[in-house]
Amino acid sequence: MIRLSGDGVFFSVQGEGPSIGKPSVFVRLHYCNLRCKFKDGSSCDTFYTWQPDSLKEMREIFSNELVDKIRLHNCKRIVWTGGEPALQFKEISALMSGPLKNFYHELETNGTLDIDYNAFNQVNCSPKLASSGNARDEAINPSVLRAISSHPHSCFKFVMTSRSDEKEIKALVEEIWATPEQVYIMPEGIDARELEKKMLWMVPIAKRNGWIITPRLQIHIFGNKRRT
Repeated sequence: MIRLSGDGVFFSVQGEGPSIGKPSVFVRLHYCNLRCKFKDGSSCDTFYTWQPDSLKEMREIFSNELVDKIRLHNCKRIVWTGGEPALQFKEISALMSGPLKNFYHELETNGTLDIDYNAFNQVNCSPKLASSGNARDEAINPSVLRAISSHPHSCFKFVMTSRSDEKEIKALVEEIWATPEQVYIMPEGIDARELEKKMLWMVPIAKRNGWIITPRLQIHIFGNKRRT
């Protein structure tokens, strides 16, 4: 059985990171092991996958039913997202080595859980900074992040709330042995104008460090909507 969120399976374009703009089938899995509430008072944009009343969103389906839903779309790229998909790695890996073995598998993860990340074609890891409200010993697992950094198709997406996040990102990038080319910085927010304002002060930060700015394309195209 697979635990899906209320969003379930949907076909759209990737909005963040190195695959931005690429048509993808998203599988939104339920539950997360972290709790993000940013210092400006905003919360995780998929809060409905983990908040106390989130069980009303969750539904369990059989693996073959999930495969059928994915195959409805003319797309070979799957983005496993959440919540935290690594919590259901056993179930996902069985599908990737079985009925979905001819698909391209992209993982969205917080990088806290020790799984076989090499099972995925691409790993997009978003380590949570202090500004997310999570304790470091819960949000940062250096050995796991180093394993992800060694993956040939991996990146680290850091959500920036202020300029002061730069120092923390630099220290963590060094600790996990990531290269500048693997580092994507992304503004926090769910409003297009707010995101644009933050990206303006992010430009010098990207230039100083050789990092890459990624927008949240889904916000600019669709607004603050859960799915399309």
